Amino acid sequence: MPVVREKFLVRMLYPVIDRLFSARLASKIKMCGCILSGDWMIPFPIYCACQPAYLRENTSTAIVQKRFPGLSEETALELVAYFEKLRHLLPLIENREFSAKIFLKSEYLFGPEELIVMRTDEQKALRVGRQYGIDPLHVETASLVYHHGLTFLPEKVLEYIKRRDIIDAGAYDGASCLIFQQYTPSCVYSFEPSEANRKLFLQTLNWNRVDREKYRLIGKGLADAEGMIQFDDTGDAVNDLSKKGEQLAEITTVDLFATANKLQIGVIKADVEGM
Repeated sequence: MPVVREKFLVRMLYPVIDRLFSARLASKIKMCGCILSGDWMIPFPIYCACQPAYLRENTSTAIVQKRFPGLSEETALELVAYFEKLRHLLPLIENREFSAKIFLKSEYLFGPEELIVMRTDEQKALRVGRQYGIDPLHVETASLVYHHGLTFLPEKVLEYIKRRDIIDAGAYDGASCLIFQQYTPSCVYSFEPSEANRKLFLQTLNWNRVDREKYRLIGKGLADAEGMIQFDDTGDAVNDLSKKGEQLAEITTVDLFATANKLQIGVIKADVEGM
């Protein structure tokens, strides 16, 4: 909890509670007070696809810099700090005792400023999602608020993108393809091997009346070589081609596809769950 609130509780209220009630009852009252005075619901953006083993093995600056050699030391330290926060959730993740919201103290993982930004982003994503006809359960700030990082780019880079094609790897419900329409008059090539997700994609693009000439939905996955793959089609945002299942999908590479279709690529966005 914030320092001011903590000092008030400990120095002013706790002594009074200790005098008025038995030790056992006083402890229960203090616990209730802590819950009522703080926010114990972790905001939705905390959730990620990180597996416990990954969190344990990738939380040092040296490992982060080795895996992402182009990062500055400051950025690497920020990544490590983020992983360290996620590590607090490891017991919950491993026991599968978590859902869209967790009964865990927010300030244990985030500062007040971070919580404000996260809640503001979530509210904005919900507003944009309603405008685009996207299910509130499927809205993501990464695509609907930050446009997969394009909102941070300088005008010079955005000008470069304008006349080029975009690769949308992991199209899911079409939100990314919809957002990318704002950045280029050329075509967005959306790859989605899941049949269930392709139906969602078309619903979103049709609902928003996007010109069919502005996008192509390709029922393939992207990898480092051509071939076929068997996967479990869960029909959601975390569809993972690395998980074996009954569904067959063709895979290709960005290079082969771009060459065959004579593309001039300006952006490659990949949200491919481990591929």
